Amino acid sequence: MRPGLFLYAGGGLVEEGLRGLVVPQLAVEWDARIAAAHAAAHPGEVLVENVSDVAWSKIAGPFYYLHASPVCKSFSRARRDRGERETDRCGAEAVVDAISEYEPGVVTVENVPQYVDTFSYRQIVEKLDELGYRMDTR
Repeated sequence: MRPGLFLYAGGGLVEEGLRGLVVPQLAVEWDARIAAAHAAAHPGEVLVENVSDVAWSKIAGPFYYLHASPVCKSFSRARRDRGERETDRCGAEAVVDAISEYEPGVVTVENVPQYVDTFSYRQIVEKLDELGYRMDTR
């Protein structure tokens, strides 16, 4: 199995879907209760921290697989004031930093459809393009 890095990990649903293919080596989740659920369900270390605050250069890789599921509440149709915020841009920058640090073989990013119209999304796509990744957006 290949080592994986999971950003905005939540309880580990993506990790569950990848069981047998990718082993969670490191997950980053800021909510301690959710991080505890992740730790109970999956191997590897769970870092309870905001993804934007992680010092990637101090965390040893390699990671073959990197998955990020940035917070999407800014884009909810239920919000009158929906739209990209500075926290979204900082989160995308952290994803870009992790991709740059580890250059994993596979990167997946999951979010709501509105995310593709944001600067945050473009930051990630531009870094992947710069590093020579082939991409598909669905």
